[in-house]
Amino acid sequence: MVQNTKKSTPDVVSAEMCERVAQREAENKERFWKVVQEIRARNADKDPDEVFRDVTDVVEAVRQERYEREQCATRGRPRVLAPIAI
Repeated sequence: MVQNTKKSTPDVVSAEMCERVAQREAENKERFWKVVQEIRARNADKDPDEVFRDVTDVVEAVRQERYEREQCATRGRPRVLAPIAI
């Protein structure tokens, strides 16, 4: 049993529930690494510096979009964002 100090009633977490959560986490981790391996295989013939530049460009575009969204939200204006070219 797990007691949440912010609640007045205890939350009961069974060993079976904990096992299911652990199993799901293990499956997610396995799936993640499988995708990583697939991406590496697809990019094996690519120049690492070029891949790094491409990834950096996309990350910067996403950060810029997030920044603009936050700026619009703080100003209370509707936001109009350009699509990200990938």
